[in-house]
Parts: sequence; C-alpha cells; structure tokens
Amino acid sequence: MNEFVQAKQQLLSIHEPLLNLAKSYESKWVENKISQLQSRLNKEAFEIMVIGEFSNGKSTLINALLGDVILPASLSPTTTILNRIVHQELPTFTVHYENGKKKKITRESFTKLVAPNPKDFKNETALQDYVEEVILPIRHAEIGYPTDLCKEDVVLIDSPGMNDNDELREAVTTNYIPKSDAAIFVINARKALSQTEMDLMKRLYTKDVTKVFFVLNFADLLNEAQRQEVYEFVYENLLEFTSEPKIYFTAARSALIHHRLNNGETLDRKLTRRLIPFEETGIQKLKDDLLQFLIVEKGLEKIHRAVDGYEQVITQFGENTIQFEIDSLQNDAQKIEQQIAEITAKLKELPGKIKKSRKNASKVLEREKTKILMGYKSELYDISKIAQGIMTEGMRDKRH
Repeated sequence: MNEFVQAKQQLLSIHEPLLNLAKSYESKWVENKISQLQSRLNKEAFEIMVIGEFSNGKSTLINALLGDVILPASLSPTTTILNRIVHQELPTFTVHYENGKKKKITRESFTKLVAPNPKDFKNETALQDYVEEVILPIRHAEIGYPTDLCKEDVVLIDSPGMNDNDELREAVTTNYIPKSDAAIFVINARKALSQTEMDLMKRLYTKDVTKVFFVLNFADLLNEAQRQEVYEFVYENLLEFTSEPKIYFTAARSALIHHRLNNGETLDRKLTRRLIPFEETGIQKLKDDLLQFLIVEKGLEKIHRAVDGYEQVITQFGENTIQFEIDSLQNDAQKIEQQIAEITAKLKELPGKIKKSRKNASKVLEREKTKILMGYKSELYDISKIAQGIMTEGMRDKRH
C-alpha cells in the first residue's frame, strides 16, 4: 500500500507543471484531461462497471455474485437506472436525484420502482408518463450490501442496457465509462459480439478502461462444441482491443437459483427444472478472480491507468503543440508572402504612376512656361509701347 501511495504522489507531482504548460498554450482539452486524471487518481473508491446489452443478464449476474436477489430484473429497458452497489453491514437502498436530493426507501419500494408490474399501466402512454415523472429525475440508486466484493472501497456499478435505442440511457453509461477503473462486460453466449457490443468495446478502450472481464452468459444453453466455437470467435475478435482477453463462461441464472435455495427460499419447480450444478455455473471462478484482482492488482491498475492517461496527454499535447508552432510559422510565412506580393504589386504600379506623374508634371511645367512667356510678352509689349512713345516725343522736339 505504501508503494501505491508513493507512486500516486509521484504522478500527482507532475500535475501542476503540466497544467501550467497547458494554460500557457491555452489548451482547454489538456487542462480538462489533466483535471480528470487527477480527480480519478485522488478518488478513493475503485469502481467496476458492469456493462452490456439489455437482457444479457447483467442484473442476474450481479445478484449471483452477491448471493441474493438485490437487483430486480426489469421487464422494460425504459425503467432501468444506474445502480451503485457499496459495502454495508445491512442492506440499504437510497435513491439519488438530479436535483441533489436523496431518499432512503425499502427493498420492496426499490423493486417496485425499477421493475413495476406492466399491469399497473393501462397503455404505453401511461408507462411513458411514469418514466418521465418518476424514472428520469433519478441520477442513480445506491445499494448497500454486506458483500466481500465491495470491501476496501470497491463499488459495483450496474449500468442501463446499451441496445434499446434510447439516447438518454445510453448517455448515462457512456458518460460513466471514463470514471470507471475496470469493467465486467456481459455478453450473450448464444449471440456473441453484436455490432452494438463491438461499438461499446471500442468506446470502452478509447476511454482507457483496459482491465475488462468478459463474461459469456447463458453458457448452460450451449454444448461443449458450441462453447469452444464461441470462445474462439470471441477471443479472436477481442485481440483487436487487448492482447490477453479474460473470458469467462457463466450460467448466472442457475447460480442465483442455488443461492436462493441455500438462503431458504421455496421456488417453483419450473425454475429448478434445468438447474446445473453450482460448480459448473462459472460464477465462483469469476468471483475468485475478481477478488484476487481487487486484493493484488487494484492499486496497481489505478496507477497504470493514470500513467497511461498522462502519457497520452503528454504525447498528444506535444504533437498538438508542435503542430501549433508549425501552423504559426506557416501563418507567419503566409503573411510575409502576402506582404511581399502586396509590395511587388505596388512596385509594378510605380512605373506607371511615375510616368503619369511625369506627364502631369510636364503639363504643369508647360502651363507655367506658357504663363511665364505670356508674362514676358506682355511686359515686352508694354516696354515697346513706352519706347515708341519716347521716340515719338523726341522726333517732335527736333522739328520744333
């Protein structure tokens, strides 16, 4: 644990220099990413998100891992909400609303809230009104339960299904993925890796969640040859995202029925008709590996994920900064080229302007010359008139 704290502090020590560098370049993306990384690293809880398509058995799998029916199976994806399961000595159910308020409710009320009886609604409009008035104002539900999986600040997150074409519910899951530290990806073994699941896989790894447990549920409905075929198909496709995919076959429904019987419940024979032995359900193997991961690798995974995040930020920031500098230089070069072009154009215009100026100057000089000559001519005319007058007077004096 000391090594984890030390590594955590070393990572946080580069936070301020990176943040200041991002601010100096006015890179909002880097600022936000660094703040997100710091928040995730400082977060004490280790969050494991359970994701998958609606009706793949996510809630049943979580119940099987917990050993009790805590999450009711909703018959309609429209009433599903995000559930956070934390460790508590006694079961508790708290609804958290978008307006910041929260309300403790009973187990029965929680079941009725997220898995109402379809007979309670007259028609589809009545169900939609219920969703808008009751379900949509809920941010999430927090469920406390005495499970060893959630000790040491571990939180299991049951997310809404991803294939019901509802943007709001899909956004809930998508927005929560970056906050998660690991994931359990529940896949229907009978129809493994749909396009929706492949898209979700890309989103998962794009958000840096690299520790993923892949669960192929309903495995009890396949024979051995079918299992092998499905395993090879899934394994090959997962190599696109991870070099060592962890794949588990489970029969969550059978495992949960075993728990319910062990808890003293009396169940209908229809539920127990195709029951397989508990040790063949794969739930214990999955739970043991999860516990091993949480005990040994939890802190290490948090550090590795943070390191990967900081490396990604530094790499992209470096590339973006270099590109920014290149763009700036290119912009400067373009400005200089534009200025040169403008000067060249002006220089090209100059001879014409000089010629025109010379022509104009010649006209002005010609006019001035004409004015001067006319002035001189006028003065000469006046002088000649005076001289002629003097000469006429002199001739008169001689005669007398």
